[in-house]
Amino acid sequence: MPAWLDEPPGHRRGVFRGLSLVVDVHGHCEPPFEPLRVAIADILAAGSEVGVSLAVYAGKQAVVDVWGGHTDAARTRPWAADTIVNLYS
Repeated sequence: MPAWLDEPPGHRRGVFRGLSLVVDVHGHCEPPFEPLRVAIADILAAGSEVGVSLAVYAGKQAVVDVWGGHTDAARTRPWAADTIVNLYS
């Protein structure tokens, strides 16, 4: 079993420029959609993206509203719940 399975949900370890990286994914995710949170954590831990947010609605209910990483390439400003981004649908 991979060691990361023992870590809290939303935490993943990865390597970025030779450094160990622990990634926090914040927000709300309904249990059936947990694979989306895991995928975001894996993408951030791999260094594929600097920061990311994702919102998914089923009807009028938010079933996923998660974010993590940073807003800048230097990784000095954490991504927050209210970080302004372009919206794609």
